[in-house]
Amino acid sequence: AGALKICCSRRRDVIAHYGPNRFAILLPATDEAGACKVAERVVETLRDLQLRESAAPGARKITASAGLSTMVPSEDKDISALIERAGRRLETAKQAGGDRVQPEPPPASPAKHGFLERWKSLLGGPEEPTKDGRRRFD
Repeated sequence: AGALKICCSRRRDVIAHYGPNRFAILLPATDEAGACKVAERVVETLRDLQLRESAAPGARKITASAGLSTMVPSEDKDISALIERAGRRLETAKQAGGDRVQPEPPPASPAKHGFLERWKSLLGGPEEPTKDGRRRFD
């Protein structure tokens, strides 16, 4: 937990123990890019400290995996969805080998041809060929 405090220097940041070997960091008024920087700083700090689970020879190094999730708070938003998304990102980071940050994926964007395909469907598909033999949507 001490390493986390090093990385979260603002007074309003909250570090909470959230289960066995798990911590949650709440970063009010922080966008995803800022949260990602803090998470990367945590991972790098633990890597640099080279802490071990015990003093015994061959003890495993302590590493950090971070799953990010952000939201703008409001009365109609459920905090459990935020926690669930962060948990899924954490599991993805661990499955990818750990010792990394897994941000939220970018919002889905339509395929390059998705816009044209949508218009074709709205207009009823290709029309009769024009005078030069081409179809309107070709």
